[in-house]
Amino acid sequence: MTEKTKNKIQEVELEIVQSKEQVSVAINSALERGDNLEELEIKSKELEGNAKSFEKKAKKVRWQAWRDKMSNSCVLWTVGIVVVVIIVLVIIAVI
Repeated sequence: MTEKTKNKIQEVELEIVQSKEQVSVAINSALERGDNLEELEIKSKELEGNAKSFEKKAKKVRWQAWRDKMSNSCVLWTVGIVVVVIIVLVIIAVI
């Protein structure tokens, strides 16, 4: 073999090694993206579950707030009616 042929073979071997390295880097990068996608999928499912839980709790809190508001309203109406009845009875008793 001539020196020129040996150099050419070494150049080709070097290119093959460099190509292998580039392919290896590309595969590792793709695998990392795949792992990242799996992590994102897991996190999105967790987030979806948390959102449903939050919605249920929000409905419960909304119901409790409405019930408390109605309870307070009923108490005020009852006190108002009792006061009006007492005033009416006092007026009737005076007459």
